[in-house]
Amino acid sequence: MTIPESSPPSSSTRCGTLPLPTSLSAAKRAAHARAVGSVFLFLLPCLPFLLSGVIWFPDRGVLVAEYLVVGIVAPIAHRWLIALLVIAFVVADLLYTLGKTFFYSPSLYVKSVPFSQLLNIATVESALYIIASAAAVFVAFQIGYWGARLSNKYSSAFLSFLLVIFICLDALNDSGGFIKANGIRVVSANILSSSFLQIVLNVRRELASQSKDAELIMGATGIYRDNLSQLDGTRNLVLIIVESLGLPVQSRHTKFLFDSLERLSAQRRVLKGSIPFKGATTAAEMRELCFSSLDYRHLMRDIESPWPCLPQELQRRGYRTIGFHGFSSGMFNRRDWWPLTGLQILKFGNDLSDKYSRRCGGAFRGICDEDILAAAVSNLSEPGQFVYLLTLNTHLPMYKAAADERTVGCNELQINNAVGECLLMLRLKKILDNISEHVKATKMPTDWIIVGDHAPPFSNRSEREHFDNARVPYFIIFSE
Repeated sequence: MTIPESSPPSSSTRCGTLPLPTSLSAAKRAAHARAVGSVFLFLLPCLPFLLSGVIWFPDRGVLVAEYLVVGIVAPIAHRWLIALLVIAFVVADLLYTLGKTFFYSPSLYVKSVPFSQLLNIATVESALYIIASAAAVFVAFQIGYWGARLSNKYSSAFLSFLLVIFICLDALNDSGGFIKANGIRVVSANILSSSFLQIVLNVRRELASQSKDAELIMGATGIYRDNLSQLDGTRNLVLIIVESLGLPVQSRHTKFLFDSLERLSAQRRVLKGSIPFKGATTAAEMRELCFSSLDYRHLMRDIESPWPCLPQELQRRGYRTIGFHGFSSGMFNRRDWWPLTGLQILKFGNDLSDKYSRRCGGAFRGICDEDILAAAVSNLSEPGQFVYLLTLNTHLPMYKAAADERTVGCNELQINNAVGECLLMLRLKKILDNISEHVKATKMPTDWIIVGDHAPPFSNRSEREHFDNARVPYFIIFSE
């Protein structure tokens, strides 16, 4: 009797062909591996911000909702569409993060890009921002394309679960301030954010804030406004907005910066304090020149009806109004909107370059503040003058000390970064001391208003935390 040989198990049945158990296991492992790769790629844009959050400033979420959402829909969408969406969200992320760092609204940041041609980007970290942005777009495309190619139902399910969990944690932590009115978080971290949503909300607020009458605010000039009745043409008024003059949180830094201005109180009446700020330098100009929280673009949109601007008011009283700035007149279109505030005579860096050959500053390199201050003060020999000066040389970024700048003094202030905070403090003190000397030397009765525009926009968290992130200092010095 012949015993038939045993045959290997067959995967064929009457119902069709089924994969072998070993093949089924291998297929699942491959699908899971692809899912892990896809999840990693869609979480990758969050990683640099997460790792650098300890050192760098931006208060960005541990995770960003857009990347999770695009990963969830990746299995059912075309990979090219996913790649383009990731690029769009990375650009929105960069706009929101950089804008928040430099006190810009996202829309103003976009509109500021054409002005970058006026900057000195050859040797400073400004060039790094441009290179990093271009590299981010390239990497974003690769993340989107390969993330979509590897995505499947497992990656989509995991990212959906992750999104729900982080939405719940973010709500419990109140990172967005939606639950408690004061917005105090349980833990300091921002759990989940949406840069794209923040940009949309910001644009919506800008579109809604078209009424100039509803946006009057109190700046340093607003505090001085009660004294305008004394400006009858017999005395002058000087307004100086000092670039990146923030309010130090440590008393030794305050004494270091403002010692020369404080000493003026021995001979003159001096008002000092701090005011809230919002936005970048042009917002500070609108705050002090026109008592408004709106940016200069609103001024240019509504040129028919008069704005309640200080130079206009003084001009009606017979004052000669003149504005100075050591940089290009084309920067932020100041040559176009300064006259709308009531400034009659404009003197920019390109107007004074033949008379003053020295150049100072980093990315915003222009006429040295000492020279432009001397040019401005030279107009105070006669009464009935309003002089406005926007300083320049303390604009960040700055990359090295000049030959006459000694950073060793920063050891006494317990400042270790000789290129960043230390150099800024030295330059701020230099211009404030210089202003104090001009106040004492001016013979004609003159009132002086000195105020900061915004806190120094350091990207380094430890440096940024040395200044109040919501208020700037002011000094109002009355004539003897």
